[in-house]
Amino acid sequence: MDLLTFLFLILLVWTCIHFLLQTRNTNVPPGPFPLPIVGNLFKLGSKPNESLAQLYGPLMTLQLGSLTTVVVSTAAMANQLLLKHDLIFSGRAVLDSVRALNYHKSSVVWTPPNPRWRTLRTLLNTQMMTVEEPRCRRWSRTCATAPLRNGRWISDVPLSLRH
Repeated sequence: MDLLTFLFLILLVWTCIHFLLQTRNTNVPPGPFPLPIVGNLFKLGSKPNESLAQLYGPLMTLQLGSLTTVVVSTAAMANQLLLKHDLIFSGRAVLDSVRALNYHKSSVVWTPPNPRWRTLRTLLNTQMMTVEEPRCRRWSRTCATAPLRNGRWISDVPLSLRH
């Protein structure tokens, strides 16, 4: 038996053991049984909400690769979840690229809903998203775009868009 066949056989045995010993979490809604590596990606089809909702109900669990996802397929169930369990479902997974530079600690988008998030959101709405804010920066925008409006760039070389 050559080395490649032996490695393939070990990988197959390990996958089967892992697949058979894997225990499903009983605190999640029902859903299709996932395949070992790809999860339920091949079971989605063209209209996954409609086809899977008929089998598993309006609330189901899908395994998309290694990510476990809870899917809500009706508006009534979404309304019930967002009214009763809003704090549980209000968070989101922070990407590794965002976490690498610690942007998730100071961003309104990635911060979980807590007092710091409320303060950041209030500052954003009262200071940044007002009508007065663009007016106070009008002078800096005018100075920055003046060379473009005069047909010249900063180096006093004429700006020509024609060739």
